[in-house]
Amino acid sequence: MNKSNEVVVKLENLTHCYKSRSKDKDKTFKALDDISLEIMSGDIVGYVGLNGAGKTTTIKILSGILHNTSGEVSVNGLSPSKKRNDFTSKIGVMFGGTNQLMTSLTLEDNLELIRRIYRIEKKVFTERLEYFLALLKLTEKRKTAVRYFSFGQRIKANLMCALLHNPPLLLLDEPTIGVDIVSKDNINEFLKQVNRDFGTTIIITSHDIHNIEKIVNKVLLIDTGKLLFHGGVDAFKERYKTGNNVSIKFEDELSECILQQCENILNEFTASGVVQSENGFNFFIRSEVNPLDVVNKLNELGKIKTMNITEQTLEDIIKYAVSKEHNNES
Repeated sequence: MNKSNEVVVKLENLTHCYKSRSKDKDKTFKALDDISLEIMSGDIVGYVGLNGAGKTTTIKILSGILHNTSGEVSVNGLSPSKKRNDFTSKIGVMFGGTNQLMTSLTLEDNLELIRRIYRIEKKVFTERLEYFLALLKLTEKRKTAVRYFSFGQRIKANLMCALLHNPPLLLLDEPTIGVDIVSKDNINEFLKQVNRDFGTTIIITSHDIHNIEKIVNKVLLIDTGKLLFHGGVDAFKERYKTGNNVSIKFEDELSECILQQCENILNEFTASGVVQSENGFNFFIRSEVNPLDVVNKLNELGKIKTMNITEQTLEDIIKYAVSKEHNNES
């Protein structure tokens, strides 16, 4: 991953409010609340949060679609609302579910239009076209009208449009929503390769936390317009680590009396979410408790046949993190 100490995105006390009118009264809703942060060149940032947290509003401000209510915004050293031609030449933007392709034209013709808009040299265009087609497995579709593309292929084609002019910053808002798992994996590998080869800084918002966890190296957590966390993925997991999900099955069928003793042991270890499964238990154990200690204790009551211990997903941790931060504020 190509990196430098260059700041690509800088926000200082960013605030944005929406106004609505209800029963002849104006109401103000604060979508972003005093956000300050820096994103460095070469980072792949997962911008996560629950519905209505402010993720899409941030992307729209970074791309210049929205003008912030107050605060300072710098993207590639420029203000999104000034010198628009210079500004837009240095960013790529893609909103999931939207389409900038002319479906009656072939993929190659669509990209030729993009080339002319950005005044990309023909030689550079040809090199990038071949590079994108190969990585996104669309070489055989170059002469095909976009109307015949699958949904996943259209998403890939829109990604090509956003990156054709080699912008230092790529903004992706729910880019893989509705995309099948094979295409998602292909897109993930494509984004990582572009990041490695060109040092492109990428900011991704998504509700598919498991998917973006595979490619990001930084996490921004936002909720109700407030930035709760900004740092590495490992630091995020460590700060909000809550525990492990454990599933066990006993070799022999246990009596009701023994099952009750098992539940008592789980309660001793402050396990939660205890559910009896077929001849066993599923439960959650806090990170400060060694799950093997619990399993060994249960094994004294009945021989355990199978055991599965899994760490919580990033999505589980996000829900916990939002709850924890709000509890800290109250």
